[in-house]
Amino acid sequence: MKYTLLLSLLLTAFVSKSQTFWTENFNNGCTSLCLSYTGPNGMWTFTSTGTNATGANAWYVSCAENGEPAGTCGATCAGSATLHIGATAPSILADLGAAYNAAKETNMRAESPTISCAGKTNINLAFNYIEDGEGTLDNATVWYYDGSIWAQISDPAKTATTCGNGQGLWTAYTIALPASANNNPNVKIGFNWTNNTSGGTDPSFAVDSIAISGTAGGNAPVAAFTVGPNDTVCLGQCLTFTDASTNTPTSWAWTFPGATPASSAIQNPAFICYTAAGTYTVTLTATNGAGSDTETHKIVIRSLPHPHLTAAGHTFTCGGGPFSPYQWHNGAAPVGTNSATYTATSNGIYYVTVTDANGCTGNSDSITVTDLAVQNVNSSELNLNLYPNPNSGTFTLKGTIGLYENTAWIEVTDVTGRVVMKDNVQVQGGIIDKQIILDKGLAKGMYMLKLGTGSNRYTVAFRKD
Repeated sequence: MKYTLLLSLLLTAFVSKSQTFWTENFNNGCTSLCLSYTGPNGMWTFTSTGTNATGANAWYVSCAENGEPAGTCGATCAGSATLHIGATAPSILADLGAAYNAAKETNMRAESPTISCAGKTNINLAFNYIEDGEGTLDNATVWYYDGSIWAQISDPAKTATTCGNGQGLWTAYTIALPASANNNPNVKIGFNWTNNTSGGTDPSFAVDSIAISGTAGGNAPVAAFTVGPNDTVCLGQCLTFTDASTNTPTSWAWTFPGATPASSAIQNPAFICYTAAGTYTVTLTATNGAGSDTETHKIVIRSLPHPHLTAAGHTFTCGGGPFSPYQWHNGAAPVGTNSATYTATSNGIYYVTVTDANGCTGNSDSITVTDLAVQNVNSSELNLNLYPNPNSGTFTLKGTIGLYENTAWIEVTDVTGRVVMKDNVQVQGGIIDKQIILDKGLAKGMYMLKLGTGSNRYTVAFRKD
C-alpha cells in the first residue's frame, strides 16, 4: 500500500512538472542593421505605439548586441544575435547594439508570432535582458496578447550598470503570464520601448534566450452555457446562447436541431430561431488542447394561441380561452375593448389578438362583414335611412322623400320576391319616420324594402337576424 501511494505521488509530480514548450534565441546570423526577423517560430512584427520622430530608434535583430548568459556584461558581436533597440540616425550611430539616440522620440513594440499554449497551464515567460534609459521616460515594458487585446504585464527593473562603457549586466527575468494564456492557442508576447527627448543613458534594451514553459496536459474544458432571454419562449422568439465553459476552450461546436441555423462554431451564437413548437435538445461541445466536454440543455418552444371565433349575427365570441388581454381588430385598426365578445358596427374584416397564460400572443381566424353599414338611398330629393341593420324584424325607416310628397307605400320582400309585408306610410312635410315590425315567424335572412312615392320607386336591403 505504501509503495502504491509513493508511486502515485511520483507520477503526479512528473506529470505536473513545468516544461518549456516555446523558445526564441534570435540567431539569424546577422552582424548588424537587420530590421526584420523571421525565425523558426514565425515572423516578429514591429508596431508603433505612439509618436515616432523622423529617425526614431528601431528594433534590430543582430549580434551587434551579443547575447550573453545572465550575470555577464554586454559585449559586441560574438555570433549570438539579440533583439535590441538601437539608433537609426545619424547613420553613423545605426545599430551599435543597445545604444540609442535619446533625442529621437520613439514608441515601438516588438511583437512575437502567435504562440500556441493549447494543452498548457501555469504558463511562465523567462528571458535574459539588459536595460537602462531614464526611469519610465526611456523605458522597456513587457506586453501580452490574449488573442483579442494587448496589455502591459510587467516593467522590469533597470539592470546593473557596473560594467562600464555603456554596457549592461545581462540579467535573468521570469514572469507568470495571465490565466487567459492557459490552453490558449493565440498568445503573443511583446517588448515595448519608449523614450522622449530629455536624454538618457545607454544601454537601451536588449533581450535574448526567451523561454515559455507550462504544465503539460492542462485541464479539459467543463462545458456550460446560458440561454437568453430564457430557455422557454414563445414560437417566433429567437434565442442567444452564451458560452460559460471553464478552462478556456479554444473551439466550440453547437447543434440546434429544429432551429435555423441548425449548428454553429462561434463562441456565443445569436438569432437561433425555431420553426415549430416543441421541446428541443441543444448541445455544446467545448474543446481545448487538453480535451473536450459536452453539455446539453432542453429548450421549450411554446405554441402560439389560435382562438376560434363564433358569430351570432354581428356579435363575435372568442373561444378557447381564457386569455388576457383580448384585442379586437377591424383590418389593421384596433377596435373594441378587452373582452371575449365584440359586436361589429361597420363592415370589415374582424379578428382578435389574444395572450395566453404562458405570455404567448396569437391571432384568431377572421370573419368578414359586408352588410353592416347603415343602409341609405340618396338622390337630390331623397335621403332615406333604415336602421338598425341587421335587425330582429323591428326597425325604423326615416328620412326625406321630397317636399311635395304626402303619401307613400312600403313593401318588404324576401330574396325570392315574395311579399312578406305591405303598408302605407304617412308623409308630413316630405319626412318619413316609420317604425316597422315584421312577423316574428319570418325566417332570418336578407330582405328588400321597397318604397313608392307616386311614380318613383326606391329599394333598401337589410338583414333579419
